[in-house]
Amino acid sequence: MSETANDYEDLLEESEHRWRNRLIGLVVLAALVAAAAYALWAMVLSGEGSSGEETQTATVERGSITNTLSTSGVVVAQSTAELSFGQSGLVTAVNVTLGQEVKQGDVLAEMESGELESALVTAEVNLASAQAKLDELLEGPSESDLASADQTLLQAQANYDQAEGALEDLLDGPSETELRSAELAVASAESQLAKAEESRSNLYSASDDAVAAAEEAVSKAEDALWNAKRTAANAADSLVLAKVSFQNDAATYCDTADYVEGICDDLHIPLWEQEVRSLGHSIEPDADPEPSPELISATTSLISANTSYKNARASKTSADNAVESAEADIEAAKNDLEEAKKGPSSAEIAAADVAVAEAQLSLDEANEKLAELIEGPTQEDLEEAQSNLDQAAAALVVAQAKWDDVYGGPDPLDIELQRDQVRQAELSVERARDNLEDAQIIAPFDGTVAALNIEVGQEPSTQQAAIILNTPDALRLDLVISESDRPEVEVGQSGFASFDAIGDIPFPFVIDSVGTNPTTTQGIVTYEVRATLQTERSPEAMGALLGARGGGTSPQTGAPDTGDIPAEALERLAARTETDAKPLPGMNASVTITVDQAQDVLIVPAQAIESKGFQSVVEVQNDDGSTEKVVVQTGLSDGLNTEITEGLEEGQTIIIPARAATSVETTTGTEFQQRGFIITEGGMPPGGFQRQGGAP
Repeated sequence: MSETANDYEDLLEESEHRWRNRLIGLVVLAALVAAAAYALWAMVLSGEGSSGEETQTATVERGSITNTLSTSGVVVAQSTAELSFGQSGLVTAVNVTLGQEVKQGDVLAEMESGELESALVTAEVNLASAQAKLDELLEGPSESDLASADQTLLQAQANYDQAEGALEDLLDGPSETELRSAELAVASAESQLAKAEESRSNLYSASDDAVAAAEEAVSKAEDALWNAKRTAANAADSLVLAKVSFQNDAATYCDTADYVEGICDDLHIPLWEQEVRSLGHSIEPDADPEPSPELISATTSLISANTSYKNARASKTSADNAVESAEADIEAAKNDLEEAKKGPSSAEIAAADVAVAEAQLSLDEANEKLAELIEGPTQEDLEEAQSNLDQAAAALVVAQAKWDDVYGGPDPLDIELQRDQVRQAELSVERARDNLEDAQIIAPFDGTVAALNIEVGQEPSTQQAAIILNTPDALRLDLVISESDRPEVEVGQSGFASFDAIGDIPFPFVIDSVGTNPTTTQGIVTYEVRATLQTERSPEAMGALLGARGGGTSPQTGAPDTGDIPAEALERLAARTETDAKPLPGMNASVTITVDQAQDVLIVPAQAIESKGFQSVVEVQNDDGSTEKVVVQTGLSDGLNTEITEGLEEGQTIIIPARAATSVETTTGTEFQQRGFIITEGGMPPGGFQRQGGAP
């Protein structure tokens, strides 16, 4: 397996066994004692027979180096709100439950608010009315207002003139024209009465005509049915003949050499379109084998017989449909005949009687008006006409005054008074809306109900928040780091957090801020670090973070490059994301921060590097078996492997010193040594810090 694959496997192992970190302090002394004993035994054994021991070597390879540090932290919601009602009263509704997710603007709880809602509606209506009046004043008379004032004044003048003329007519008595008009009205009413009586008498004679027409329609429908049945019978005979013709032509075709086997093996009528096309292709001039005259004749006849059968079947279907239609027509004609025989309906007779009565009433009114004209006006008529004239005069005065107001424009004092009315109405709406909102608890952001301290029917306490809302899906980590690690931690670095409470599952995070204000506890100096916790644990999201830990970004998008993650590592990563468990505010986390990394660099085992004064030296084995000491420049180291920046080339073989090789062999099975932990006597340092990687 490549060094890159080993690197990601180490990262996965780190996430899977985070819980073991807490056991380091208990087992480290035993591990160190065992390592020392083994080393002493190896030295003794080496002194007895070192000449027979093989030299350990390693190959200069390309791989990845990652330095991390570990600490602890606490999950905190990014947003928290303590919510309460703005007034006292009884709770009428609690619309959420503990742990429920809500959206910004959701009404979480309500108090008694019937009167408050009515007050708000009334205030809004009053505001709309006041604003409309102010708008009208400010806009001045519109074209329609001017036209309306003109029309009202003209109509009032016309009404006055008409009332004045009516009074004068009464005083003058009926004219010859009025008498003649009244006599014509009487004659017209008599004519309308005669027509109404005639229409009523014609109802019964029209019924006889309808019966005769319906009987004729039944006769025609019966003739049409007989013709349709005869056509259907002929179509059925044609279909039988077409089927017999098809069977004969099919028998002839199937006895012909080179026939299409699929057709004769499963012969049916009619043929499918695909089979007809196959028949046509089999007798084309370029067909293989070349069709014989007998095959061409038989095929052509079969195709023609198939077409004739389909046409005959279509004709039969059409004829059957015509029979059904003719039968339906007979049924309808018979129904119409039955209705015609019933004569006029009671509704028709009643309508005719109403028309006669209305015509008689019109005649009576015309005669009465004629009689009044001949007799002349009464005192009552004169008084009524005078009253109408007085009313018309008053309406004319009002219309003139309105016309003067419209054309004169609004009064500035009226405008200012109306503005005051609008301002007062706006204040009333604001007060009513505030009062209504105080009777509700509304979510200020998307979140989850973390605490619920109210119930329906109770009056909420003023000593505690009714509802506490936070954002469990928008979380941050509050971390602490030691003063020695502070210079290496920067904004933008990423890492993993795991939680014993949810099965030690790793969750990625990115550092948002690094504090500069120290906190000293029992002589230990720490600094606060805040990071955004990513609760989305899809393989893509986790893979992106692994890529970020390994280094490198996409030149197209700038996002972490995950192309070098081994397939088996991603499979294991995907397998461990099959859980819905997520951290919650208040949970303690074990945290690993990636502080430095290098990808696609030359690496050698850290034990292969020796210090000679101020220089780092590696012993290189040449192709002829000889060795030489080479001065190298080192870069990043994770405690197990070290980056070589100058002095070596990929593929070279290097010698691991015997003492270092013994140490490596002794501690190969020690997980702490493989993962680059530096452990002091006494176990984990105060504050829970663990250092991974670092100088060799």
